[in-house]
Amino acid sequence: PGTLGIDVPLWIRNSASDSFCVAAYFEASGSTNKFNNVAISTKGAFEGLALKTRQTSSSVTLTNGDVFVSCYNQSSITVYLPTSPVTGKLIYVKNINGYNVTVNGNGKSIAANSTSSSITSGTTGEIMMFIFDGQYWAAAFIKW
Repeated sequence: PGTLGIDVPLWIRNSASDSFCVAAYFEASGSTNKFNNVAISTKGAFEGLALKTRQTSSSVTLTNGDVFVSCYNQSSITVYLPTSPVTGKLIYVKNINGYNVTVNGNGKSIAANSTSSSITSGTTGEIMMFIFDGQYWAAAFIKW
């Protein structure tokens, strides 16, 4: 865009609403850092948020694509977090029925009040939140 004073090699127009909504890296003349330059226009691009959800009633291994997992189990189950999580990965696990849901770090430790390989919820409606900080799955419990 003209306001930046340099060319952007990629620009996508959302023709359905005539709004611009893309992020693209660009390289300024003589720049040695090609990946920290980003042009973004969000006019009309963000209209709500939808998380990827997954429902389970049995033990399951999650992937980096999972975000919110609803556990409809009728007996104790184990939810295994991704084996190779990306730093900053956020996962919520909700206990729907009140049966034990154990979340296992799958090779990574979980840090809550102490550090362990797994953490368990046995409370109906409780949500366990996990954020991978590059070393640990930082955990917190949410209840409302």
